[in-house]
Amino acid sequence: MVSAIGTSAQQVDRPAALDAPTMCEAFQMTAAARADQVALRTLGDQTTITFGEYLDRVRRLAGGLQALGVGRGDTVGLMLANRPEFHLLDTAAMHLGAAPFSIYNTSSPEQIAFLLGDARCTVVAVQAAFADRMRDAIERTPTVEHLILLDAELDGALTLEQVQSGAPEGFDFDAAWRAVTPDDLVTLIYTSGTTGPPKGVQLTHANELAQFRALDAAAPQWRAKGGSVISYLPTAHIADRSLSHYEQMISGVTITTCPDPTQVFAHTIDARPTRFGGVPRVWEKLKAALEASIAAAEAAFENYDYSLASAIAMVMGFVQLLVVAGMLGARRFFYTGPVTGGKG
Repeated sequence: MVSAIGTSAQQVDRPAALDAPTMCEAFQMTAAARADQVALRTLGDQTTITFGEYLDRVRRLAGGLQALGVGRGDTVGLMLANRPEFHLLDTAAMHLGAAPFSIYNTSSPEQIAFLLGDARCTVVAVQAAFADRMRDAIERTPTVEHLILLDAELDGALTLEQVQSGAPEGFDFDAAWRAVTPDDLVTLIYTSGTTGPPKGVQLTHANELAQFRALDAAAPQWRAKGGSVISYLPTAHIADRSLSHYEQMISGVTITTCPDPTQVFAHTIDARPTRFGGVPRVWEKLKAALEASIAAAEAAFENYDYSLASAIAMVMGFVQLLVVAGMLGARRFFYTGPVTGGKG
């Protein structure tokens, strides 16, 4: 039976996955221990994927990516909104010893082409909304050999289903991920490029695990059994990658993906996160929305104005307060610092 997402966190012992040598093994340990728990979901449970299903799809996608030539030391580019498929593809590539990396969805074809060329990327996945810019970039990048397209079909592009069913005969998934070492790259995080061309920061499996071990030592109260987080910040930024995608592999929280960051507060009511974090602009927008709604409600009462417009303003103020109440259900809040130019 599939268990529901948790809305409260229980204090538990130090997560065993912290002692894994790689993020691959950490994921394997967590997925095995929580096979029936929901790992990935979307608003209103339109899509739910348990840890057991997550592991199975990673196994199949890893086989398909290997058939495309992806192996240890390679890179895989991802240009996707916050959605379950990001986690599936990224984790599958990671299990082959490759370094998947994300591209900001606002990037121009020229910017995309630079990143693909700099990373020597041979395989890239993109959703249909960004496909035109990606195809333009690929024409400028001779290294890219395969395009995986989500949400549509296009001549010369592979669907996710085709990749998932394309594992070569005899593919040994366990041998592939066990061959990954702590010093292998787990991802690339590109800088904003404000002082020149973006630079790819190389993060290893050992880097990520060291961060989580240090966090656990400094704040053991963060240990939790169950609970949930919302993935809404760009996956090209280390904040979302580390504090939702990789952190889940350690603690086993449920991730609710939010593809449109302007809808994050609606997602808080739905997901009731036990941890929530954001860059300063998120908190500024929340504060401004609350102040505007409360001011409109106060003005309506003072002027005895019960018009439709004022009624709507009062209702919206009440909704905003409900959102805050939902966020206050989170046991932990964290501040990720500024994101220069929308990148980091």
